[in-house]
Amino acid sequence: MSNLFSSDAFLLAAAEVCHPGERADVVTVAVAGQRFRLLRTNGKIRTELPYYDFVEPESEPGEATHRLPFLPTVVVDNVPIEGWEAVAAARRLQPSPWIDWRKVSCWDEYVRQRRQLASRAFGSEKKVRRLERGVGPVRFEFAAADRSLIDRCAAWKSEQYRKTGVIDMFASGRVVRLFHNMFDAGALVVSALHAGDRPIAIHLGALQNEKFYAWVPAYDVEANAYSPGSLLLEWMLHESHQRGHREYDFLIGGEAYKFYYATDVRLIGSIGAPSVATRVWKRTRDRIVAGVRRQTGIYTALQRAKRWYLQKRLP
Repeated sequence: MSNLFSSDAFLLAAAEVCHPGERADVVTVAVAGQRFRLLRTNGKIRTELPYYDFVEPESEPGEATHRLPFLPTVVVDNVPIEGWEAVAAARRLQPSPWIDWRKVSCWDEYVRQRRQLASRAFGSEKKVRRLERGVGPVRFEFAAADRSLIDRCAAWKSEQYRKTGVIDMFASGRVVRLFHNMFDAGALVVSALHAGDRPIAIHLGALQNEKFYAWVPAYDVEANAYSPGSLLLEWMLHESHQRGHREYDFLIGGEAYKFYYATDVRLIGSIGAPSVATRVWKRTRDRIVAGVRRQTGIYTALQRAKRWYLQKRLP
């Protein structure tokens, strides 16, 4: 199994909520000379699933039982943190920053290096003292047993999505059930930061093959002044290192904070060749979008309609 998004735990949980009642299994598929583990339901390969970031090629020897001409989000390269932007821009690839804990011999040295590179990294001590004075005693759980934290995290994240104008993935009850199903299977790690008598930041993550996946972070906006999200992140990083994980993966996204801590960057792109119809549609869509963007009011209205449509299509 190459990563979280190739695991039985994720794929079968996604099948249960996205394709209920269908016969589901995990198959090995060949694309452009590489092999990947993908979901199949009722005989059809599924690559559009909620919170599905990217797959990695299988490294162990084996045979593929199916073939596909194209996959849109695959790890195509891995580079050190230094100079990743030039490589990504030249090849039009998306970044997925991660920490290789095997490069970190000592936690204190790691903290010192990160602070030199980014002044905003690891300022936890002062933030904790402020939080304790303002709210109450602070408590951290790396793997909480309280499943109600999943719903609290989903509600906070949903509010964040709506405020920032992006698609609200948690508008669908089935997406929430995906995380509950993974929790029931022991495949979801629910981390929480508490202050006083309540949680103020929650994270839904996963651990597969000694790799920790930072997946869904959210926090209580009423505690925003105390930087609860960054506090929870830095405690999670310390715990991941102490537990001997091999990696801490921030997943797809170029958010600045990820690069404060990362040592490496996976570069995500497509492999194979999309169908002629897909290529024609993409070129046509890009031309239309480029023209509409010049009409600000129309573009804003279309973006709003697109978000509404995509949320209605959520499983």
